[in-house]
Amino acid sequence: MSTVLRTLRNLRRAGIKDALHQMQ
Repeated sequence: MSTVLRTLRNLRRAGIKDALHQMQ
């Protein structure tokens, strides 16, 4: 379960990064 949570956290972080990149 911890692995899944960690992956979700990474995906969320990457999603925010991608969103900022697209905004720029």
